[in-house]
Amino acid sequence: MCTGKDYTAMGMDIRLLRYFLAVCEEGNISQAARSLYITQPTLSRQIAEFEREIGSQLFIRKGRQMMLTDKGVYLQSRAREILSLVQNTEEELKTNDEILAGTIHIAAGESWALQPLAALIREFREQYPEVTFAVHTGNGEDVAMRIELGLADFGVFMGKHKHADYEVLTFQATDTWGLIMPEDAPLAQQESITVEDLCDLPLVASEGTLDHGDLATWLNPIRNHLNIACTYTLAYNAAMLVIEHVGYAVTFDRIIATNKGSGLVFRPLAPAVTSPVEFAWKQGQHLSHAARAFLEIVHSSDIVRHK
Repeated sequence: MCTGKDYTAMGMDIRLLRYFLAVCEEGNISQAARSLYITQPTLSRQIAEFEREIGSQLFIRKGRQMMLTDKGVYLQSRAREILSLVQNTEEELKTNDEILAGTIHIAAGESWALQPLAALIREFREQYPEVTFAVHTGNGEDVAMRIELGLADFGVFMGKHKHADYEVLTFQATDTWGLIMPEDAPLAQQESITVEDLCDLPLVASEGTLDHGDLATWLNPIRNHLNIACTYTLAYNAAMLVIEHVGYAVTFDRIIATNKGSGLVFRPLAPAVTSPVEFAWKQGQHLSHAARAFLEIVHSSDIVRHK
């Protein structure tokens, strides 16, 4: 009969994955062994056996330092996902169905439209204080990946995503595309930005966004004249790039501060380009008791469009 520490995933012993991640974090066998409360020879032997088992070298040993190989870097990210899924599963199995508790995982892009969702989270926790929320921020591909891997109960997509096997609720709120720039930039004198204004202009853009949806259609006339100076995944970093005059950020309104004193301004695109905000989950996915209760709250709220 298996115990929690005997679980395997894809033929891998969960215990060995934990050992592997400890060495990754410490960068040193001796320090990792101390953190795991085992001896250094035992850990060294376990890591060596793990490498033989999977048929790949995971570390390059330089003195006392353990440097990850390319295969090791790949396994590090996957191991974190696997252990997170195991932890989520164990928590759900331990949950008492009579008491709403546990963690609800949401993967989301960046949008001001998350504010009304955040208000629902606050109200939900006021009613069920033993429920916690984990919000992971990423682009659309990252959100979809976390749903597919079972690491997220729900995903919040900015713009329509073609996932035939997803259930979707569309928020009332929409996002407006525009350009963030220094307040002393020449284009800041305009009320809006045309596609010709972006021709050869150094741009700071979120990874992949210029190739999807209505924004991609809007940009088609100057597709061969786009000058991508830098890409980003988080809006705060985009703001720093704009402040340092790396380029003009193509982004949604209200996710980068443009208030007085910020030194930045937002100007919408013209003709206007907007993106819907979709709250999605996978069809047939088993949702925890807490996640099902939260979904009912979202579904019946006025933050979604009701047909």
